[in-house]
Amino acid sequence: MIATMKRFKQVAFFAAALCWLSFGLGFGLLLVQFLFNGAGMQLFGDFIPVSSPGVLLGLVYVTGFATAVLVCLAVSYWLFERAQATRETSEN
Repeated sequence: MIATMKRFKQVAFFAAALCWLSFGLGFGLLLVQFLFNGAGMQLFGDFIPVSSPGVLLGLVYVTGFATAVLVCLAVSYWLFERAQATRETSEN
């Protein structure tokens, strides 16, 4: 019974890590798409030229997406390590 619970815990940590990894990859794809599509110029079009507030807004978006990617990857790494530690303790 205890071995089954440890195995379930390992699989749950691994599945959660895969979810967080996919969230990080999704944010990364959004960031790349945002950068390659003009980094916010698609919001304003030709109505507002490049200005200081526009550049600042784009910088805030890029910083936010990059932070989201890093947080998701850090949580994913931690969950993968927890799954690995659960496996190592169950083998002993």
